[in-house]
Amino acid sequence: EAFAALVEPVFVPVHQLGIYTVAVALMEILWFVPDAINSVLLNKMTSPLLTTNEKIVLAGRICKFLLLFTTLFAIFLYFVVKYVLLPYGYGNAFITAISPFVWLLPGAIFLIYAKVVTKILTGTGFVGDTSKAIVIGSIANITLYFILIPYWGILGAAIATTGGYLCIALATLYILKRRYSTYFETFMYWTKNDLEWVFNHINVICKNIKNYKLS
Repeated sequence: EAFAALVEPVFVPVHQLGIYTVAVALMEILWFVPDAINSVLLNKMTSPLLTTNEKIVLAGRICKFLLLFTTLFAIFLYFVVKYVLLPYGYGNAFITAISPFVWLLPGAIFLIYAKVVTKILTGTGFVGDTSKAIVIGSIANITLYFILIPYWGILGAAIATTGGYLCIALATLYILKRRYSTYFETFMYWTKNDLEWVFNHINVICKNIKNYKLS
């Protein structure tokens, strides 16, 4: 995003840069919960108390849950942004931020893969692989900036950003499959055990909230 801020003023009016900045800030709301959970996940991934198998299964379940949660939250956030935040929070001058915001959403959702997979790679000693994925995504992102921004302005910047995020996600998934091919499907498909795990944790959270209120 910092690089986009350098490239955009060359091709688009300055006020358009402000609109794009708002779109990015609103998109990043999607990551509040995933980033909080990923902070805890990193501690789990570096714990000597868990085996590599247990770490990968846990990361896979959290990844699938966060993908589902973020997708549903993105749909909800779209309506909040379009009908509440932009017209009443930012004003009519920023109404057009909805277009780049929408184009940023797919990349923001798929980046969940990278956010989770990089934690398992880091926790199991493959820190270098994380860096490789980020470099690949950054190169794709910068290349797309120069191709798309001159023609489509901030909309091109949003598409380029999503393209970069998708490349990072695909790169991390490729590395995951190469390192742990046996467990790759753990990140792709839901199982009965996964659903039971999610519902059990939701039940525990609800009980803790209830106990907190009673106390």
